[in-house]
Amino acid sequence: MSDKKAQDIIALEQRERGQQANFRTLWQDTADLMYPRENQIVDMTMPGENKTNHIFDVTAVLESQNMASGLAQNLVPPGNKFFALKTLDRRLRDVENIKRYFSTITEITHEKLFASNFMLQLIETLRSLVVFGTGNLFSEFKTGLVFKDFAIGTYQIFENANGSVDTMILKYPLTAKQATEEFENPGKLVEDAMKLDETQGTKFEFIHVVRPRK
Repeated sequence: MSDKKAQDIIALEQRERGQQANFRTLWQDTADLMYPRENQIVDMTMPGENKTNHIFDVTAVLESQNMASGLAQNLVPPGNKFFALKTLDRRLRDVENIKRYFSTITEITHEKLFASNFMLQLIETLRSLVVFGTGNLFSEFKTGLVFKDFAIGTYQIFENANGSVDTMILKYPLTAKQATEEFENPGKLVEDAMKLDETQGTKFEFIHVVRPRK
């Protein structure tokens, strides 16, 4: 990526984050009372600092946990398949070989999902959905399926003319060690930190943009 394109992406993220200002303040107040784990939105606490100073009644915290857990059990019933794959072509749905093929794929997909961290991260995303009205569950395949719930304060979303989300801007920190493990070319600053920082714990911020190709 050219320096100009990188600068354009950084400027885009900063502009959209600025336009989120009112929402971010509201999310901060909501997180303080209902979801302390995600209250790093406007007010940043130090690692190990108590995040529950604002909470005098834990009802909202417990109920948001209960609702997320209930949604997870209803959407993904334990021990049961919660979706099935099939062809859109109705003429092929009753062909025995094709039915067996899609049944096998469905079985394998469930096995891979439940062997991953899917359920753990899904519950976090559902809780974000309960508390803030939106959630962000990222998935990718490395040596296996990997899922990651991103906190409400780390991203901005765009919708197309039909109201469907088609663009995501995500900003998140990685240590020099994590960035080196994640990217083939993490950049000179990261490479220098790997050489100079014995703990390799210096943090850098990265922006990930997913959007339609031009």
